[in-house]
Amino acid sequence: MLKRKIWFILVGGSAALLYLVLATLLFEFLNLPEWLASAIAWTLCIIPAYYGQKTLTFNSQSDHRTAFPRYLISQIIAIILSAILSFILSHLTTTHHIVIFITVVLLVTSTSYLFQYFWVFNHDKT
Repeated sequence: MLKRKIWFILVGGSAALLYLVLATLLFEFLNLPEWLASAIAWTLCIIPAYYGQKTLTFNSQSDHRTAFPRYLISQIIAIILSAILSFILSHLTTTHHIVIFITVVLLVTSTSYLFQYFWVFNHDKT
């Protein structure tokens, strides 16, 4: 269990760092609103994060035809949450966009872990 959490932090941390860089670049250089930069950045992180979580974190032997659609659904929920949180924080506060993106990644990745543990890769245990 501890090993899984460490891998989740390492894989998720790498994906989170990629998300932060992409979201910031999209916001700073393409002048996209925070919510859109957040949603696009999260989308671009799906495939590399899936492979890392499947193989390293959960050591899942599940078929991609089962696991990937579940992962995709969990990430669509994550994208929606990230866009909503980014929108709310950017419109209701004067918080700097980097702080918004960090807040979003911390809250949404916690939710994502629960989805992955209890649903996406849980069918390996049944």
